[in-house]
Amino acid sequence: VSAGSKESISNLQVVHNGLRQQIEGYDFRITTDSENRFSGTAWQTGRMRERLKRYGVMIYIDDTRSGVNTSNFCFWNVVVTDHDGKTQTVMGAMTMCASHEAAEWVLKSLVSMSPFASETIKATMSDLGKLPSLH
Repeated sequence: VSAGSKESISNLQVVHNGLRQQIEGYDFRITTDSENRFSGTAWQTGRMRERLKRYGVMIYIDDTRSGVNTSNFCFWNVVVTDHDGKTQTVMGAMTMCASHEAAEWVLKSLVSMSPFASETIKATMSDLGKLPSLH
């Protein structure tokens, strides 16, 4: 995937659709900017969704902006903490930047793939400060 490439969007859809066929419960979202250029993707497996159901009272969303890839995308980890205090990933995403708008899109993608999240999740923690409600 490279910024601004329409071919990248097609390639990304091929990869996601392939994963959907191989991984149980796999789902994904892709978004583009006003000029139809890649601006984000989010993904969730069935196992991730089950973790969210089981432990998703409070989610933590953190963006990583360096050392993740060569295209300088922002990689998002959406995680919960289980009953043993271990971190469990419930969704992954990449966006072109780390902004409140990007975080809002990530959270909307989470609810789109796991509609129960808007009722289950009571709080969200982030290094970006206060984020929009999931409701």
